Amino acid sequence: MTAHLIVLVLIGCTVAIAYGVAVFPRKLRDTIEAARPNPAREAQAQAEALAELFRNEIDATKRGDLLAAAGFAERAEVIRG
Repeated sequence: MTAHLIVLVLIGCTVAIAYGVAVFPRKLRDTIEAARPNPAREAQAQAEALAELFRNEIDATKRGDLLAAAGFAERAEVIRG
């Protein structure tokens, strides 16, 4: 009975190690890819930020808040460089 239990535990350990060996490189690769600079993703984030600033500037202008509109325009200029 004890021998069967030991065999079962060894098989379970082998399966766990095999799963870890199979999953670890994939997770490591995903982590490395996420940490690598991605110019397209950065450009997309910059474009989204600019679009939001422009929408806010238009909304502020429609409300008649020209000071806020000027602030949004100034921030947009900083993002554009």
